[in-house]
Amino acid sequence: MMMTRNERWLNALNESNASSRELQVHALAHLGFLDLAISRARAHPEEIKYRDKHGRSVLHHVLRKNPSLSNLQDLLDMYPEAIDQQDSFDRSPVDIAICYGANSDVVEYMESKQKMYQHRIDDDVADLQALRLTPLMTGKLTTENEAIRLS
Repeated sequence: MMMTRNERWLNALNESNASSRELQVHALAHLGFLDLAISRARAHPEEIKYRDKHGRSVLHHVLRKNPSLSNLQDLLDMYPEAIDQQDSFDRSPVDIAICYGANSDVVEYMESKQKMYQHRIDDDVADLQALRLTPLMTGKLTTENEAIRLS
């Protein structure tokens, strides 16, 4: 029985050396083996954080293959930060989903996740900025602060 090109490539991938193993999740997603990519990501969670030579995350590759909503949810549960990563061409995962014709449920889910993630980042930045403000900067001087300033 003759193997397809993808099957030959997958076999070669499995036999590859350790230096290329970090991108196996990416390769599986790129080839359209989404269930295998998700399974490998579960087994090797460190691989999900790598990016390929074009700055694409696993999420970018998965979205090029019109994933099911459940595959997408599984991936984002494992690595929620991927929702806000842009590739070296400044394309976000949402851009990729729209460009490759993902169904509306997937696009809506992606957009809501992106908004939630961005809101969380904005809150974190605001918290950090608030920690750096002194009472004088905020205009909330207490009598103790005023006494220190006047002495």
